[in-house]
Amino acid sequence: MKINQIELYNFGPYEGRTVFDLASEDPGRRICIIGGKNGAQRVDCARIYYIEADGHSLSYHTADGRLSGTGTMKELEAALADSWFFRCGKGVLVNLEHVSAIVEGDAVVHGETVQVSRARRKEFLAAFNRYINEVGQ
Repeated sequence: MKINQIELYNFGPYEGRTVFDLASEDPGRRICIIGGKNGAQRVDCARIYYIEADGHSLSYHTADGRLSGTGTMKELEAALADSWFFRCGKGVLVNLEHVSAIVEGDAVVHGETVQVSRARRKEFLAAFNRYINEVGQ
């Protein structure tokens, strides 16, 4: 039996932090590396449903499951400012691409209700309307 050698990419420099805008074959696609205590994982930003602060770590709810990483919501909000992500409150950043409904002022993201703070509700609705008008979904 022959075993082929493969070269694994060293995620070491990314461990413990999240990095956005890595090279991608598709210019419209954004890739991020979610770094945490146990290593790092490469994720397409479009596959992230929402991100929530969980104490001193961040929980990324994605199409591939829930991932844990480190960083601050402020850093993420700045990194994703030109994307369709919106900060719904103190500890939640939602990808507007995955909002399927708005029920009683809260967002329904991939079947889960994500609370939108009263202070940001009007801003959220405006951002969601902008998304609908620009993308046309």
